[in-house]
Amino acid sequence: MTLGIPSICEAVGLRVMALKRIRIGRVPLAKVPEGQWRYLQPWERF
Repeated sequence: MTLGIPSICEAVGLRVMALKRIRIGRVPLAKVPEGQWRYLQPWERF
């Protein structure tokens, strides 16, 4: 089972008002459209 960020927050009593993807680790995601993905560049690591 996969839990999303809103579910995890609600489990500890928090309510998500807004959510914005910026990065995962050192990989920037701000310009990747919602529901899309991209390949990692050779120099990128988590």
